[in-house]
Amino acid sequence: MELLYGLEVTAEIEVVTRAEKLARRFHETYERLAPSFSYQTREASAKPWEEVPENNRRLMIAVCAEILQEDEE
Repeated sequence: MELLYGLEVTAEIEVVTRAEKLARRFHETYERLAPSFSYQTREASAKPWEEVPENNRRLMIAVCAEILQEDEE
């Protein structure tokens, strides 16, 4: 069984695709809104999605994938 972000590739590729889009949107929106709430994000993560460290991106995608899966149950 091949896994991607902890999910079976064959059965869950649509969820992974949606999760990656959601994670990216969440990151971009979070970074944009943070200053409005007097919050300064960490320098390591306050970057465009493509420059966010791979481990951080993978974690955000995995979290979004799990939430999307739970919502579909």
